[in-house]
Amino acid sequence: MATAADQMRRLMLPPRIQAKIAPSDACLARLALADRIADLPGIVTIDKVVDKNHFSVNVFLQADSGSLKKQAIPIRFCSIDHDGLEIFGLGDADKEAIICNGWGKLKARHVCVFLPRDDAEVEACWRILSLAYEELHKFSAGERRTRAVSPWALPYFSRSKLQ
Repeated sequence: MATAADQMRRLMLPPRIQAKIAPSDACLARLALADRIADLPGIVTIDKVVDKNHFSVNVFLQADSGSLKKQAIPIRFCSIDHDGLEIFGLGDADKEAIICNGWGKLKARHVCVFLPRDDAEVEACWRILSLAYEELHKFSAGERRTRAVSPWALPYFSRSKLQ
């Protein structure tokens, strides 16, 4: 049976060692990943602090609308919290590759990737994030820009012959 080209796996990841203990400088690896995300063009972040122990950062992709009057709606790219990175915009084959290699778990309709523990894991997480960024960027660029028209501004055509 042949596989369609768009269903083929594009994401090749090494298996993640589950029993590996995070080194004491694991926080530096996480900050390096956060810096890479912040350096992407069109990224907007919103911090959410529930209390001093629980936080999350929502990351959105703000596409260039080309107009000063109408701004494009931001697209949710990922969310970072103590559980990991919730990444949006990945295809089913890519989600399967992430889960099968132990890099994350499925949550609703998106995948939650575990936070990196060292520089090698930062590179693997970056591959996942850059693939999702490219997919969302293609989606936002291909989106049709339409002007909202109210129903009363549309022309009215009568079907009778009395005009």
